[in-house]
Amino acid sequence: SMPRGEYDGEITKLVRRLKQKTGLQSVLVAKDPWCLPLKDVAERTGSVFFGPEYRYQDLWHLFRESNHLITGHYHYAIFAAMVGCPFVPLSVNNHKMRGLCEMLEWHLTNPFDSTGLASCSEDICMEATKLMKNRVGYRQQLSLKAREFKEGTRALGQAINKILTGEQR
Repeated sequence: SMPRGEYDGEITKLVRRLKQKTGLQSVLVAKDPWCLPLKDVAERTGSVFFGPEYRYQDLWHLFRESNHLITGHYHYAIFAAMVGCPFVPLSVNNHKMRGLCEMLEWHLTNPFDSTGLASCSEDICMEATKLMKNRVGYRQQLSLKAREFKEGTRALGQAINKILTGEQR
């Protein structure tokens, strides 16, 4: 839950716990209007806020340089995987994040339920610590998968182009 008035909310508590357990600075990304309350979380936790004033292209550099990402945003997880940024998947009763994790052959295919952060925040912290300890290995795994998908996408695009232009094999 998001903070309201004096109530910090579970997201704020999770960010504080992550900082305590990992010693890392959190960057809260809110490119969509419904995520803007994360600015309040950033202020309450002394974190960095990466808001709508930034371009989506700026995410590439942010994720490339990050130790890991914790996200329930499907497209952020895709961007992160493309640049080799290990991630902790969250989900809200949605099959997309699980499908992405399976497609990437990610070690964690069952995303954490973001509607129940109070009950899984310790597990999220443990997963973040695990990613930190083997960041290089996870980064290599994701980079390899991203390369495979890029090559497959290119080949598929060429095949579709041939069909559309009437070229025969």
